[in-house]
Amino acid sequence: MHVMDARRRRLCTAVLSAALAVTVAAGCSDDEPSAAPPSPSATTSPEASAPKVTATSGEKPRGNQGDVLASLPGNASGDCVEVGDLRDVRSGTMAAGNFATARQQFADQVGTKSQPTVFLYLIPSDSRKPGAVSVRLQQVPEGETRTIKSEVMATADRWRYFPVNLSIPDKGTWRITATTRKAKGCFLVTFG
Repeated sequence: MHVMDARRRRLCTAVLSAALAVTVAAGCSDDEPSAAPPSPSATTSPEASAPKVTATSGEKPRGNQGDVLASLPGNASGDCVEVGDLRDVRSGTMAAGNFATARQQFADQVGTKSQPTVFLYLIPSDSRKPGAVSVRLQQVPEGETRTIKSEVMATADRWRYFPVNLSIPDKGTWRITATTRKAKGCFLVTFG
């Protein structure tokens, strides 16, 4: 058995992730919230759109992902963060993104789907045995609420994240609250 260089390992990881995403996404309904990632593309692939963290060759994912969160705009307090035009944002002990891609996915689907579906990745500050992520979606100020749960975690480079699909029922501002055993974040995002 030979040792693969870092580039080849990333390519293999991307190919395997793409194959898994296509397999999982094949069983998803257009109108139901889902924890499975969409079919990867240049704009939705976590490999292509997630925050980049430099890793040395052969480095494995680790539990403490504080360096990822520290590199992102937002807050450490856990207060709900207005995403605005930002791509990746931190709130408390959770980061989320790619909001730019999610807003574009919504815009591309509104009018053609009863409930556009957007893909987000959720990065907990501590990925050791995080359990499931619970994602609560609520229209602001006090509208419809939906909750999904997922135990599916993926790895990109040396960090771990929860890939989730969210059905966004209508244009407007939505509060997205993501919680695991050890991490929580709140994000205000406007679609449409």
